[in-house]
Amino acid sequence: VERRMEAIRDFPSLAMDSRIDKVMNAIASRRILPVKALDDLAHLSFAAVHKVRLVVTWNFRHLANPDILPVLRRAFKAEGWDMPEVFTPEQLLTAR
Repeated sequence: VERRMEAIRDFPSLAMDSRIDKVMNAIASRRILPVKALDDLAHLSFAAVHKVRLVVTWNFRHLANPDILPVLRRAFKAEGWDMPEVFTPEQLLTAR
């Protein structure tokens, strides 16, 4: 964890925005993800509101899950937001 935090130390942070809670709560109410995965949904909501185009994650259970991603994408779209593309580091490095 320390090495990962050091690697991103100089990355800019996204500011909190009242729209993030609204997006997150609207999608959470659809119960696509379990309650314990609300932090994961927060990441996607931050990215969507700030128009981040892609998210890189090692989270295969909730974020990089090919069964869940299309459902989440439809939910974000239904709420009027473009969900960022989600990649694992390996996918990102091998994408052409």
